Amino acid sequence: RTSGNSITVTIAGKLYVYTILFSVLGLGIIFLLYHWLDFPVAGHIWTMVLDMLLLVLSSEAMAIFFIGIFPVTRLAMSAGALYSILAFSFSGFTLPVEQMPSIIQSLAVGFPIRHYYLYYVQDVLYGTGFAGWWQEAVHMLLFLFLPLIVMPRLKKAYIHLNFPRN
Repeated sequence: RTSGNSITVTIAGKLYVYTILFSVLGLGIIFLLYHWLDFPVAGHIWTMVLDMLLLVLSSEAMAIFFIGIFPVTRLAMSAGALYSILAFSFSGFTLPVEQMPSIIQSLAVGFPIRHYYLYYVQDVLYGTGFAGWWQEAVHMLLFLFLPLIVMPRLKKAYIHLNFPRN
């Protein structure tokens, strides 16, 4: 009722605090490592800020997408947990994606943290600038459109309370 039956306002109101919290935590780590502790960075610290903000927003977009697919919180959290576990494996943190089977390489594109990692490598390690990381930024921005797919279903489920309760 407070949002005027707008699912967009409802979600924005719920995620506002988390977006600020996770962004501040991520930015704190970036500034701690690259500003205060003087870890070497080939690129610019402000592009890392952009990278962190895009990671937070694209991860939240995936969360909304899972809640839209599975309006039962228990199922959405289980699917999100499985997705998160696979994200670390498919992102290239544990094993280079290029050494994985081609089907896994194709699946790795579906994880925002993979694009965060590639952006990070291009900026911090190689210092390639905009030419090196713009594609990864676009990939992370594309994740922001996923909630639009499930928004009508999510609104219908929560306003009419016609979602399974088990």
